Amino acid sequence: MKNLNSFTISIFLLIFGLSAAVNAQAPDNDQTRQKKQEYLALVEKLKKGVPDVNFGQLRRAFVEWRISGGKPEEHPKRAEMVKAFGSNNHAEAVKLAEEVLDMEFYNHNIHGAVSDSYKALNNTEKSEYYNDLFHKAQHGLFLSGDGRSPETAYYVLSIPEEYRVMRELGLTVTVQSLLRVKGQAFDVLSGKDAKGNEVSVYFNICFFFPCQRL
Repeated sequence: MKNLNSFTISIFLLIFGLSAAVNAQAPDNDQTRQKKQEYLALVEKLKKGVPDVNFGQLRRAFVEWRISGGKPEEHPKRAEMVKAFGSNNHAEAVKLAEEVLDMEFYNHNIHGAVSDSYKALNNTEKSEYYNDLFHKAQHGLFLSGDGRSPETAYYVLSIPEEYRVMRELGLTVTVQSLLRVKGQAFDVLSGKDAKGNEVSVYFNICFFFPCQRL
């Protein structure tokens, strides 16, 4: 993994840490609580390396928690964690991050920051563990769906992720449109492949766009 200085880490966590969508908690209900527990159960399995669980499933569970009416709360120590990373207080940063991560286990940037800090602390085992999670969380986008239909859309957490998918699929975007199916919102990006064929890719955008509750 490319090393990141602490200033860059802080910028990632503040700007691209995806916390903007998790600032407050909406009123709870039975379905919201159920979806939250499904998400947290997947987090525990990923921590233990359960082989039949992946970060694509985690993304879907997190977004479905949000769609169910929940507004996953930001961990109260998140700002303190970002400050610790920014001041190169690696020992404090990793301590706080391991508390914060349950709420943002899908966030590859935090895993990467923790890996870098453990490397600075000469803890190779922990650095490699979080580096592995960094790559798995980053790849989770491509495990969340196949983009061929609304039912199998990729679950994205930001618009830049849509363009990342298109780039990695080798598609040049020509048209972008919004689609609603059964109260759920999708971006549909059309592009041309290397042979000039038009291909449409579907993205579930309910993480940052209003959608009907599940």
